[in-house]
Amino acid sequence: KAFRSENSRYGFYAASYDAVTEVEAFLQEASGEAFSEALHDLYVSFQEFSKDPSDTVNQNLVVQKASLFLTREQNLYKGLSNYQSTINTKIKDDVTRINDLAKQIHDLNLKIERIEAGKTETAMDLRDQRDWAVDELSKLANITCTETIEGVYHIKLEEKDFIDDFNIYPIGLHTDTVTGFVT
Repeated sequence: KAFRSENSRYGFYAASYDAVTEVEAFLQEASGEAFSEALHDLYVSFQEFSKDPSDTVNQNLVVQKASLFLTREQNLYKGLSNYQSTINTKIKDDVTRINDLAKQIHDLNLKIERIEAGKTETAMDLRDQRDWAVDELSKLANITCTETIEGVYHIKLEEKDFIDDFNIYPIGLHTDTVTGFVT
């Protein structure tokens, strides 16, 4: 139980760390110059321009810094858009995997319950398979797992019923028709 709880927590922090690292990488360009520096340079050029708007040097500096800023901004936008698409695909894959694991756990629950119904046999191999699937599920989502007297696992995912004696309540995906992103 403790392992699964910590595994869920690890999965959350690992995903958060990966996202922050990825966005941080987009904000740093290959030369190491930060995106914020281009914004700062643009701000400074406008300060110089405000001192003497008729000076062509100041005008050209604003145009040059604005052009550089827009180029970096467009590259950042493309990178973040690609990353958003990657995350969208990962979400779809993870939800599909979570639902597949739920079906596998539910099927194993039924087999274990059937074998152990007479209280003479134990389905240790099936229990090991189910435990492995639950452990994998705990990497993907915040779950709580309880075992009934019949040997069936009831699983709550994010405090909502997910697997019980008779049902699986799979995660649904809704794709936005405008953006193509899933909820």
